Amino acid sequence: MSLIKCILVFLFVATISSTFAEEASESNEVFLVVNFATLVMDQEKDGKRGFHLIHNKPKKAESVESIQLGEFQVEVQKFASEKGPQTLLYRFKAVNGKQSREILVLYSGIVSLLAKPESFYFYVAEEYEKSIRYYSMYNGEPKLEALKKVVETALSNPDSALVATKWAGKESEIFIYDSNRLKK
Repeated sequence: MSLIKCILVFLFVATISSTFAEEASESNEVFLVVNFATLVMDQEKDGKRGFHLIHNKPKKAESVESIQLGEFQVEVQKFASEKGPQTLLYRFKAVNGKQSREILVLYSGIVSLLAKPESFYFYVAEEYEKSIRYYSMYNGEPKLEALKKVVETALSNPDSALVATKWAGKESEIFIYDSNRLKK
């Protein structure tokens, strides 16, 4: 079993029933290359078959609201914060005429475990046109107001992703990398 799989199994077993403590501090956007590289490596570990945004099957949404973001009508589902290898916090279901998109806000247990400084890391991503696009990352549970801006930008311009990958034979290929915003 690979090191990543061992870590993921450990995280899952050790924290399956845990929930996050309420944080008094604000979360901030994080632009560290190493955190996004960890996500990309984790996404490609199961090959082409597993090249998807995989997360826990959440319980019923805590809240559901409809909002307008640009030209899209969006249903926002908020789920309970849970620890685990990768868990769903928000689902943005966006519709614009015939186009349907789904942007997710996921907690990454693997990034949270490996990142410095330690924190609870959440990221905004979607599967779009046979690619995975990463739009933002936060070092704490992000607020809906901050997410709305990121999601609206993603919906109007999918190429605004910080990093985007597609499957290229034996591994993923990065075809969007925002070197202006990402930091080493």
